[in-house]
Amino acid sequence: EGAIKWESGYVDDPVEEDTCYGISAKGLFGGGYVWSPGYVKIRQDVKVPDEGEGYYILHGKVFAVSDVESFQWQILVDGTAIETGYSTGGWLIIRENITSYLKSKGTVTISFKVEVTTASVTTEQQEISAYIDSFWIETAPITTEMFANSSRGWWGDASGLDTTYVSGAEGKDTIERIDVESIAYPKEVMAKLYSPKSELIKASMPLPDPSFEEEGYTYLFANDEKTTSSRIQETLHHGGNRAVELRMSNYLGTWEFQNEDVAKGAVAGFRQNITHGITLAELPELYFWYNIERFSSSAVLNYTILTVGSTPKFYTIPLSILQNDNQWHRYDIPAGTLHNWRQGGGKITAIEMRLIADEESTESTVYIDDLGYSFMPENATDRTKWHIEDFYTFVGGTKTGKWRVDVILADGSDYRVEKSIQINVDAAANLDVYNVEVPASLKEGETGIFTVQVKNHGPKAIGEDTPINITLAIYQEDGDYIKMRQSVAGLAVDEVKTVTFQWTALYGKEENEGNWKIIARVNENGEIAEWEMKDNWYASEVNVEPRPDVKIDMEDVLFVPGHPQQNETINISIIVHNIGYANASARIKIYKRGVDEDKFVLIGDGSIEKFIEGKSKARVVHTWMADNGTYHIKVEVSCDDEINTGNNVVIKDIRVGGGMDFTPPVIESVRIEPEIQVMGQIVNISATISDENTTIERATVTVSNGTQETEHTMRRVGTTDIYYATISSSKVGYYTVVIQAWDTSVLQNMAETEEASFRVVYEGIETDPPVIKAVSIDPPEAKQVVSGTVNISAYIEDESGIERAVVIISDGTTEETHEMDGGENHIYYYEKECDTPGTFSYYIDVVDASANANHNRSATHSFEVPSDYDMDGVPDTVELSAGSDPRNESDVINVSVGGEEGYLLWVAGNHTYRYWDRDDDEIRTVTEKDVDGDGQEDVLFDADGDGRADYYYNEAAKELRVYEEQPEEEPTETVWILPPLALFILVCIGFIAVRKR
Repeated sequence: EGAIKWESGYVDDPVEEDTCYGISAKGLFGGGYVWSPGYVKIRQDVKVPDEGEGYYILHGKVFAVSDVESFQWQILVDGTAIETGYSTGGWLIIRENITSYLKSKGTVTISFKVEVTTASVTTEQQEISAYIDSFWIETAPITTEMFANSSRGWWGDASGLDTTYVSGAEGKDTIERIDVESIAYPKEVMAKLYSPKSELIKASMPLPDPSFEEEGYTYLFANDEKTTSSRIQETLHHGGNRAVELRMSNYLGTWEFQNEDVAKGAVAGFRQNITHGITLAELPELYFWYNIERFSSSAVLNYTILTVGSTPKFYTIPLSILQNDNQWHRYDIPAGTLHNWRQGGGKITAIEMRLIADEESTESTVYIDDLGYSFMPENATDRTKWHIEDFYTFVGGTKTGKWRVDVILADGSDYRVEKSIQINVDAAANLDVYNVEVPASLKEGETGIFTVQVKNHGPKAIGEDTPINITLAIYQEDGDYIKMRQSVAGLAVDEVKTVTFQWTALYGKEENEGNWKIIARVNENGEIAEWEMKDNWYASEVNVEPRPDVKIDMEDVLFVPGHPQQNETINISIIVHNIGYANASARIKIYKRGVDEDKFVLIGDGSIEKFIEGKSKARVVHTWMADNGTYHIKVEVSCDDEINTGNNVVIKDIRVGGGMDFTPPVIESVRIEPEIQVMGQIVNISATISDENTTIERATVTVSNGTQETEHTMRRVGTTDIYYATISSSKVGYYTVVIQAWDTSVLQNMAETEEASFRVVYEGIETDPPVIKAVSIDPPEAKQVVSGTVNISAYIEDESGIERAVVIISDGTTEETHEMDGGENHIYYYEKECDTPGTFSYYIDVVDASANANHNRSATHSFEVPSDYDMDGVPDTVELSAGSDPRNESDVINVSVGGEEGYLLWVAGNHTYRYWDRDDDEIRTVTEKDVDGDGQEDVLFDADGDGRADYYYNEAAKELRVYEEQPEEEPTETVWILPPLALFILVCIGFIAVRKR
């Protein structure tokens, strides 16, 4: 339209090497001096997918160049301009959301218009050139839309939320993080949480750039360019890459009259406008991070919320109450202030912070970063990904049911896309140690009964298929710690269940005077979700009255000499222990009985009296003579009000007469009962111990759990050869047992058993070992080449889950332990690189995840890494070093000759051979050439290492032949002699030819 002559059509791209569509004009008459109003428009009708119910983004490129002042171009949708521009200086990428323009439309017309809006006359020639390219509309099938609100063509998704939360249960009660990803670059992202009754519980602040990564979203201001400044800088920041610097400093000019101090009321600040405003009632907690580089007590920070519909809300923060240490700190706007702000009406439109001078010459520098509470862009350059942390915690009194999280993305014109996510908030139980009953009085050695009552306050019941663990700990500070465990099956709301524990009372450390602390706990490790864990324990105390306890062991009775002769005086030395804390008046009696006699007879006139203080010992010596033979010597000790009389008698044998003994004792029939015992209960270890020539001096049992080792003296059952020890442990685990015995010969002989074992476990917790089966190795022949890998795998399963699965591999001298990977479908595996030849054994060791840490070990298997896998005579390490294949014996040719042993190794990658000299262990290069004239190349090699080839191998004949170097013939030169006349004629002919050209 108009008098201007426009040229249009497909033209060469002004930048790229392809074609585009071009429009050009040179004014009236084509001269470029006179211009009148007019335009040209090209258009295309487009069928709208999904009848305008989807979302749509228009893509394209525009390149416009003109020196006509009244020139402009426009992109129009059904006649409405969605983009307007002028000279672009290059290709301008167009990306416009046109969803609202296509809403509910079946077809639409998209146009590109170039226009001169006013008339002009110039003295210089002018022209207009415009180009368009790559226009297309992005959309997606409506069935895959992720946000219900499809305005402006955005889509995105939110992640990080669980489908179920448990109110008040630590680890299960918090929306720890929400991640949002969008195809577009939203200006603001926010989230709102609604209760089952659709009450708004929490919202985030929709700040466009809380970490100040892009300057376009933050308005900076200062009232004096000399003394105040506000800027976004990269030197100092808390999160992201930038922060705001607010600075006030006196100005020093070149001349004194130019100096200027900071004025009272000086201001430096910033503001971020909010497009998708929220109401003051929805205001979340507000905070910011600050770092004070320069401090003045007369400066303040003013935090302001700008609103519509109400007066602005502001809060003043004196710098004097902030931390001035050049470190980053978080400041939270007080909860009371926020509560008052929420009571007012109005909608939030911006947040503003100002650094203000309350007095003249106030110099301060403050850095501000990471405004909250708001979504943060993932990084400085990508605004398609946002996240927010610690969004909400569902406390014990939270309403259960279906909650809703709305995630909202908004652009600069408040076009929004939203996603609603349903989450289920479940109730939790509240277990309570309701009461603990302890004995009113307890003497050392008595069995005390402790009753623990637990209750479920609800609101959720615990089914009977769920075990509830209850523990009772009895301990002294820096002393013994005894922990017992039981369980009950489920608890209904307000139901109370009772469990009892038994403990054989100990006095403990003397400084504690018999006082023991008691703590009962329920659900100690939090296996069951609870909304309140603070009442899961109950503390009490019990006092134990001390008692005497005299004790004697085999090693406390000593015969000197140990192997006497007839009528030789024997000193019977006896040590009596009072292991109780109360004093004792001990009575000691000594009896003898020959091995062939029926009754014990008292030695001496009666009992020996001895006073022994608590936790001490005393020694008595009695002399005796006897005829040849073997005698049972019985020592009895006793006192009044004794704790335990089971350790008061020792029967020890002595042989009078006989020859020297060089034979160790015999230890047989070792028994451990039970092999699995509950923590704190008795384990009985016994064996039959005898000596053929003398008698048994003493026997001990050593018990170890891998970290701690204890030794116990074994007691004898009457005059039999049966010896035993009873032990208990308060530590769960696997224990090993070794029994040792010494005889009474002059040169004592000692015997020792192999290791036996038992376990200590929690009561009521499963003790079945993990299942290990289908142990296999790949390659299945259990043979692998050096540098290859073996894969060891097994099916491993346990009802409590697997805590640890390892494979132990040994080369016969050292062991390596490796964690196994996997676990999916109960398959665990470990892959090992075989870098050393040898024969290796391996087994799998597994510990389950139950409190008893049940253990199992597979059978031992083996695999081989031979030094010469293909048995071709060349070690695999040599073949690998040469680049040959150690699996293929046909790649090696034995070319040993005379006293030189060597091999040709085929290197497939280089299509050649290399020679290995076994004697020198050296790999040498070869030469290929046709030596014998048969038309095929032969392989020449240096067998003796003198640097010259001395043999060659004929591959066709498969023969090894001696190579002798042939002397090279010196080339002869042919000299052509021309007569001088002929040479003169040739030169003349050449000269004439050059002149003609």
